[in-house]
Amino acid sequence: MKVLITELIWPEGLEELEAFGSVEYDPQLWRDSEALREKIRSADAVIVRNQTRVDATLLEHGASLKAIGRLGVGLDNIDLEAARDRAIPVVLARNANAVSVAEYVMAAILQCSRNLFAADEDVRAGNWDRRRFTGSEVYGKTLAWSGLER
Repeated sequence: MKVLITELIWPEGLEELEAFGSVEYDPQLWRDSEALREKIRSADAVIVRNQTRVDATLLEHGASLKAIGRLGVGLDNIDLEAARDRAIPVVLARNANAVSVAEYVMAAILQCSRNLFAADEDVRAGNWDRRRFTGSEVYGKTLAWSGLER
């Protein structure tokens, strides 16, 4: 089995895939559509993130494709109808980055409540404007998610 990876993948994931077959890894391949179309011709599977556009035109070049892997959860860069028409399953790494996302959300909450970037810059310049950077405490607050209308 030949797997084509067109964007960043961590070494651990690459090693696991290499144990099962041939892997061609080029984290910048998504930038060169002509080279991507050429390399996908012989691939049994392609693994992308969010930059590679897996559209009907690309899939036409992937006559041997048996699977499309998405490192992440969004599928807006993959033409699901074109994949379905060619009976190519699309598989995502659901929850693979759940901890990272949770940590990012916590960092964003702290940034919003304290303006940490500006405070850091101010302190590095030899200042500390306590009144400007006191912000508000997160303790005791309720975080609400309103969701998005579709």
